[in-house]
Amino acid sequence: HALCVADATAKDQPIVFANDNFFVQTGYPPEEVLGRNCRFLQGPGTDRETVRAMREAIAKGKEFHGRLMNYHKNGTSLVNSLVMSPLRDEKGVVTHFIGIQ
Repeated sequence: HALCVADATAKDQPIVFANDNFFVQTGYPPEEVLGRNCRFLQGPGTDRETVRAMREAIAKGKEFHGRLMNYHKNGTSLVNSLVMSPLRDEKGVVTHFIGIQ
């Protein structure tokens, strides 16, 4: 599985960690992924309603399950079955989101 972790407390929720499978699946090297919001993988075929539902889940600190079309660095489309879950600190505050595809 490809996975990434985004910092929920930082401006624009940048990716702070991704595993090797994420880099292989997307075609992007770490230096082009880390520090960016995951939406850079979206494109013309990405369903806006799915994106809206995902953003709503993020805003509410909820888990999200869905199919999302993203794009490989070479431009080919990737249909991902995505599970995104909030990670909370000891006070219950969402600090990160983990996405597994």
